[in-house]
Amino acid sequence: MYIEGNILYFTPFHFKGAKTQPKNKYFIVLKTIEDLTILVSLPSSQDHVPCEDEIEYGCIERPDKNFNCFVFSPDVIVTENNKSFPKKTFIYGAYLDTHNIPHLYNKYRIEGMDYEVFGKLLPNVYEELINCLKNSKAVNNKYRRMLS
Repeated sequence: MYIEGNILYFTPFHFKGAKTQPKNKYFIVLKTIEDLTILVSLPSSQDHVPCEDEIEYGCIERPDKNFNCFVFSPDVIVTENNKSFPKKTFIYGAYLDTHNIPHLYNKYRIEGMDYEVFGKLLPNVYEELINCLKNSKAVNNKYRRMLS
C-alpha cells in the first residue's frame, strides 16, 4: 500500500494536528524510509500558481518567488492503470510531509472503506515529479535529501 509512486485516496483523511476537518483526499507516496516513515504529498485542486506561470502539465520552478509546483492535467494519463486525476491537480513543493507507516496502518485498515489504491504513477511521471521536487530550493532541505 505505502509503495513509492502509489496514489491512495482516503475517505476521509485525518490531517495531522486536527486543525483541519477530515476530508476525502489523494495521497502520493514519494519515498519510503526503512518501512517506518513515508514522505508524501497531499495533492490539491486549489490553484495557487502565479498567472504568468500557468501550465497544463509538468514542473514549475520559480526560485525568484521561492515557488515550486508540479501540475497534473485531467487530460493526461498518469497511472499504470490508465487513470488521470479528475481535476487539474497541484503538488506544491512547500507542502510535503512525513507520516509514520504503522500509525497509518492502524488508522486506515480497510481497503474499499477507509481508502482505495487509485493507482501507481507511471515510471516516467514518478521520475518527473521526484526530479521537480528534489531539485527545488522551495522544498525543505530534509525532504530534498530524502528524495536524492
